[in-house]
Amino acid sequence: MTASGTPLVAYRAFFHHVQFLQATANAVSATAGPAALRSYWQMHIGLSDKEAAQLNDIAAAHVPAIDAIEQQAATVIRNYRGSYTEGRLPTASSLPAPPAELGQLQKQRDDLTSIHIQNLRNAFSADSFARLDAYIKSNYLNHATMPSGLRPISQNPFLRKPKQ
Repeated sequence: MTASGTPLVAYRAFFHHVQFLQATANAVSATAGPAALRSYWQMHIGLSDKEAAQLNDIAAAHVPAIDAIEQQAATVIRNYRGSYTEGRLPTASSLPAPPAELGQLQKQRDDLTSIHIQNLRNAFSADSFARLDAYIKSNYLNHATMPSGLRPISQNPFLRKPKQ
């Protein structure tokens, strides 16, 4: 959670969207309108040219770093699942604790996101950062949800006991 109350996952989704639009703009021809893609955030949030460039730079640093952490987490999860025969738990009533390494990777991901948010806060005027934060809250917060694996067992259809 940021100081303004915006969950980190909303910023991560936003950074990915910024990076996606930049990659798309780079992939299309000069006549297909990449300028509109590159200036999307300026128009919607009201950023200066300098702030838009800083946003793109921060997103360009953020996304691959987060992707690398998520690849490490995927490897840990694959290895953990592989320790169970056919990927099934011995008994449905005893859920083992997740690997401690996943908690460390989550902390790295959260710390990295917090650093990049702080970089934005330092690079933008207070007004621009407030507009950006409000934009993320209104456009990304409702779309960033808790993964099903983190829901309580009673709400997760994959972890409920089968009916007999």
